[in-house]
Amino acid sequence: MSDDRLQEGIYFRSGQRPPPYYRLLLLDYLPHTQVEQAHAALEQIFAMLGDLRTGTVRDLAGQDEEQIAKAVGELGETDSMFAFGARLFDHTLHDPPLLSAPRPKYLVSLTHDGDPLPAVAWSSERDRWGGEADVAIQLTGPSDAAVNRAAIEVWKLLADEKLPLAIVSSFAGFSRRDGRGWLDFHDGVSNIESSERLLAIRATADPTWMAGGTYMAFLRYAVDLSAWRALTRAQQE
Repeated sequence: MSDDRLQEGIYFRSGQRPPPYYRLLLLDYLPHTQVEQAHAALEQIFAMLGDLRTGTVRDLAGQDEEQIAKAVGELGETDSMFAFGARLFDHTLHDPPLLSAPRPKYLVSLTHDGDPLPAVAWSSERDRWGGEADVAIQLTGPSDAAVNRAAIEVWKLLADEKLPLAIVSSFAGFSRRDGRGWLDFHDGVSNIESSERLLAIRATADPTWMAGGTYMAFLRYAVDLSAWRALTRAQQE
């Protein structure tokens, strides 16, 4: 993989901006999945998502050119990115083990003891799901319909082809056109030059199979907007 061939869905080049909508799918392999099955399942999902960009929808085979063009108009700019979770490397959770490659030392599971953000009141959702999964699929696109259609197509493919994966959680989001978040401050402002971004996000080749890859972190925060708006501007800043 060359230095400039990170996966689609990683937006770091000069002039690039992420699409305004995303859907994140977190999936676990089913018990007793074989290595060959695990590999083939990801290949099928990746191929299907690629087909969607060309207007090829599995359940709508035989559409005329006008309908295909409409599908391309909605789905053609939808990107998909795959990521491996620390759980995938845990041999105690998979029989047989799914990977022989070593786990990158920075890829670790979150723990429940000693929260890194003790002041945050975690929702009850965290109690039933620890935030870890074998595989993540990030879908980004120009509309809510585009990323949700792609997510549903993944779900249908898992069911129809009886692939050994289960969706354990899903999250969605969007960006505002004015570039601000719900706190009314600019969100995601970058002060790093575009020429420096690749060096900042590219993973080192430790272990060697990570060469040319990168890391993904997904963080969710609950914000009390009433409390926030009661602060003065100086306190907010």
